[in-house]
Amino acid sequence: GLRTSDLRDLELSWALGFPKATAMRSQPAVVGSTLFLPVADAQRLFAIDISGPPCVQWVYSHETPLRTSAAFGELRGGRKVVVFSDVASKVHMVDARTGERIWIQHVGLYQYSLTTGTPIIHEDRVYVPISQYEISLGGNDNHECCKTHGAVTALDAATGKKLWTTHTMEEAKPIRDRGDGKMIYGPSG
Repeated sequence: GLRTSDLRDLELSWALGFPKATAMRSQPAVVGSTLFLPVADAQRLFAIDISGPPCVQWVYSHETPLRTSAAFGELRGGRKVVVFSDVASKVHMVDARTGERIWIQHVGLYQYSLTTGTPIIHEDRVYVPISQYEISLGGNDNHECCKTHGAVTALDAATGKKLWTTHTMEEAKPIRDRGDGKMIYGPSG
């Protein structure tokens, strides 16, 4: 319902601050009048009623910083849920009404796996994109780079059990000596 010409007349309606948060990395999921917002540094997912002045409905806390945006969905039987991932490549599913944890599942493939893309819920599955951060170690002379790559994993939405994983490329193999007795590997993500 907004036109480009309407934007100049918009005014801030409200703002929230989050303790211990230095960066806002994730997009919220807005469902009806509820905003589901993962706050990475605070290690929390907030459910906020935005039908009037913002009111926190519940807070889900975890010991690991959160990484992805939140996705909303519905399980068979009608239970409404929110799914997201943390920096340790663990996918979390929580009840959208209460914030109660339903399950957590680790999906990382390698030591340097990362979940940066938002998991999605479709029918009876959760699809999780997996990436890597090994390239950030590529400049370290002691690290033989790079042996990791991404994938997509499907989880059972009711239990979190891994159903399948498809890789974006084959496993890395030694290509050649990089000149110091250590190998360069490829292909890699």
